[in-house]
Amino acid sequence: LPVTRLLVAHLYLDLGQPNKARLYLANARTQTRDDADLLLWIARTCQQYPDLQQLGIDICRGLVAREPESFPNALCLADLYACAGREKLAIMEARGIVETWPDDGFAMARAAEVFQRFKHWDEAIDALEKATCRGDAGVIDSWRYRIAGLHVSAGRPENAVDIYKDLIANTDNDVIRSLSRKDLAETCAIELLSEGNFDQAANALIDAEMNGDGEAVLNVLGRVATDRISLEDSS
Repeated sequence: LPVTRLLVAHLYLDLGQPNKARLYLANARTQTRDDADLLLWIARTCQQYPDLQQLGIDICRGLVAREPESFPNALCLADLYACAGREKLAIMEARGIVETWPDDGFAMARAAEVFQRFKHWDEAIDALEKATCRGDAGVIDSWRYRIAGLHVSAGRPENAVDIYKDLIANTDNDVIRSLSRKDLAETCAIELLSEGNFDQAANALIDAEMNGDGEAVLNVLGRVATDRISLEDSS
């Protein structure tokens, strides 16, 4: 039975013997050509192991050709290319996802992960912004938090400030609020200081620490002053 072969393959994978696992996975693939769900499961299993990624890619290519309307198949192929370090093909598949499922917030968010992996910051931001217009309320703030981080990674911390401030003030997610406050103070402000945007850095730090006491605010302002002097002296 194909399932038995898959179980044996997993045993070999657990033992660190992917070459033996490949034989059982390939055999299971042959016996399950009509079971798209099982084939996708095999491909996802291959994704985790460099020695098996090409087998997973071959399976996913067949699935996409057979069912081009299937988002899980397209995503699996994009992920496999990404895990294998095949940037051009991974980006091509991610762009295809954006074009084919523009009204699916989850699809946009997953495509953004592929763009982010290869530092295609603007495409990742664009995909996530589309996701925030289409996703469930429970995940939108987490996507907005990711957008802010992408702006910082892209060297545009000033674009992240308002997002972090809005999340701190309005999100119902305590974890997102805490992370936003931390990133606003530690990441965003440092980037702003390095660019010479001292006023924005000071405001970012104050906003991030606004729930603290007066002494905490004075410490933050002292940090800004110290960094400003050292930066100006080094210029």
